[in-house]
Amino acid sequence: MAVFVVDRRQAPLMPCSEKRARLLLAQGRARVHRLIPFTIRLIDREVAQSELQPLELKIDPGSKTSGLALVRNNNTVNAETGEVITTAHVLNLFELIHRGFQISHTLTARRQMRRRRRSANLRYRAPRFLNRKNKGEGWLAPSLQHRIDTTLSWVARIRNVAPITHLAQELVRFGFPRGYLTRQKRIHGFQTGDMVKAIVTQGKKVGTYVGRVAVRASGSFNIQSAVGLVQGISHRYCTLIQRSDGYGYSTRIDSF
Repeated sequence: MAVFVVDRRQAPLMPCSEKRARLLLAQGRARVHRLIPFTIRLIDREVAQSELQPLELKIDPGSKTSGLALVRNNNTVNAETGEVITTAHVLNLFELIHRGFQISHTLTARRQMRRRRRSANLRYRAPRFLNRKNKGEGWLAPSLQHRIDTTLSWVARIRNVAPITHLAQELVRFGFPRGYLTRQKRIHGFQTGDMVKAIVTQGKKVGTYVGRVAVRASGSFNIQSAVGLVQGISHRYCTLIQRSDGYGYSTRIDSF
């Protein structure tokens, strides 16, 4: 992964490779500015003397973990067709593990303790009945508020060490459509979310389909391919390409 770089006045510069960062530290041109995320500070360079490229920070929110990806997009125009081809170079990947369930369990324990005190005979305590905080507009549960605050905090932290010009967030409510939730995790060796390749040789759906699969106990699967959702594909035609790891992938053209 790339190493973050700031100038002598702590303004963000373009990230560099790990090899170049070690070389700059060995030559005495840089100092270690921060360990997490690892950032070096150049002592002989300012942002006015540098050339910056637009960077994009992509956010994939989740209930348990959220993913952050810092990428550099390059747009090239095909001379023959005139089509604009966007190539993305991944510089850094981050995974935020949220403490939503821990916060929920802590609040449950606190509620039980307060319930016990209210039922006890504590006459020496003054009565309190106007100490309730009203849940006005925009109120969120503490577990949800923690998720938002943590994500925004890390976005601001990364923007302090990288010249980010664009932000992108996935707004899909459900990661993968499911028509039936099976009790078994795997059906015929496949699991919902796996990347498969189906070569159908007979029937109304003859063809080759590549995409993520949604399994059903009947053995008739659905495949979310690049052209759309294909339903009713038998497991006999499916071949596993990659196990599900919680992320969706797409093919892009990279220039070397």
